[in-house]
Amino acid sequence: MASTESIAPDDLADDAPPDLAPPPRWLKPVVGIARLKGTARIKLLVGFLAITVLIVALGVLSIGALNRVDAQVETLTALDDQKDRAQAMIYAVSSQVAFRAMALATELDAWDDLIYVAKDDFASDLTELRAASVPPRAAFFDNLERLNSQFETESLNVSELYYRGDLQRAIDMHIQVEHESSSELEIQLNAFIADSDGLAMAEAEAFEQDRRLLTLAVVAFLVITLGVTLLLGGVLGSLYSDLESLNSGLQETVRRKVEELSRATRLRRYVSPQLADSILAGETEVTLGSNRK
Repeated sequence: MASTESIAPDDLADDAPPDLAPPPRWLKPVVGIARLKGTARIKLLVGFLAITVLIVALGVLSIGALNRVDAQVETLTALDDQKDRAQAMIYAVSSQVAFRAMALATELDAWDDLIYVAKDDFASDLTELRAASVPPRAAFFDNLERLNSQFETESLNVSELYYRGDLQRAIDMHIQVEHESSSELEIQLNAFIADSDGLAMAEAEAFEQDRRLLTLAVVAFLVITLGVTLLLGGVLGSLYSDLESLNSGLQETVRRKVEELSRATRLRRYVSPQLADSILAGETEVTLGSNRK
């Protein structure tokens, strides 16, 4: 009596890997982007390239911002310096007026000598201020030099009258002419200081705006970089899913091959190897039955 036997495939030794937990809801858009058409290699390459570009862009922005901040600090420093120098020039003019009044009141020549020391200080500060002015003001300094030259001429005239002993005329010229010229110089210098204050305030405001812009830019770059990093994570997750599917397919293929090998081994016990291969390949139909003798 011949009978058929059921052939069961052997169980695989290794268990299938556990399924990945579903991504959080807020990550689903990233996973959706990661599953767009394209090889994982290209996606990863694009992701790393994007991060590199972002880092380079952030570096360029930082360098540009630092250069801008450095220029603003230099401008603010220059504005403060020129305001201090202009204040010193006003003091030099006021000192000349005070020294002149003391010279005329006391008739001591030492006070008259101090007037010309203050004039030398004023001229030196004027030269340096003109060279370092922010911004350059050629017309302003031309007018200031003209006024100072006029002031010096008037001071020489007053000193000449003083040394000639014509004290009353010296006093009158000092009050009516020399003092007026000194006041005009002070007015011009005070206007210069006020303008420098306005420029300094505007530069400080621009500095604050640039600082806020740089902060926002850094935050934006960090957010974008985080998004690209999450996208790369999605790509890696998608790649893991592809590998998991491939692994499952390989396991199924191995299971089928093991099953076919087991069936072939059992079949070759009863028929020739050629016939067994023909039956397994589906080239020969076999009808199983039982015969009694």
